[in-house]
Amino acid sequence: MINAELFEELGFKAAKLGYFKEWQDLAVQLSKEKKLSLCNSGEIVLDTLIKNHTQCK
Repeated sequence: MINAELFEELGFKAAKLGYFKEWQDLAVQLSKEKKLSLCNSGEIVLDTLIKNHTQCK
């Protein structure tokens, strides 16, 4: 899977949880701060959001 497709898939998952805007903003911020690809930062942010979402239930 190419990076654009992976990033899009991550975005869909974030949107299903209702966190698309937060996910997008945090992924871009993390990418810039840690010099990661958007896909890597997107995966990290989504994993964190899912963990937090699960713990809040």
